[in-house]
Amino acid sequence: MTNQETPQEEQINTEEDEKIGLPSIFKNWTQMYVFVLGELVLLICLFYMFTKLFE
Repeated sequence: MTNQETPQEEQINTEEDEKIGLPSIFKNWTQMYVFVLGELVLLICLFYMFTKLFE
């Protein structure tokens, strides 16, 4: 006997597999990537302002 899943079960498993390792505050990986890129832009701007301030 083979263990075949219905399309709904396959969809649920795929969504669960994609969320492995994802922090609970993000709903998908795209949101996490946008957050990380935004944080990096913020840090770059802060370091730039500090270097201009203390020249």
